[in-house]
Amino acid sequence: MRRPDCINSTTPIIALTADAVSGVRERLIECGMNDYIVKPIDINVICGMIKKYLPESKLRT
Repeated sequence: MRRPDCINSTTPIIALTADAVSGVRERLIECGMNDYIVKPIDINVICGMIKKYLPESKLRT
């Protein structure tokens, strides 16, 4: 679980898992993750996920 008093409490956390069964997303979110990616890794999925959570000011167009 995330600690709300931690200096990084608002830093997005993206889980990487091999578990793709129903209910995994909900369990990970409950544990404090913002999102998750399922293995095998797809570079387009990772890039999209990172873009989703980066501030616009950090993105290059």
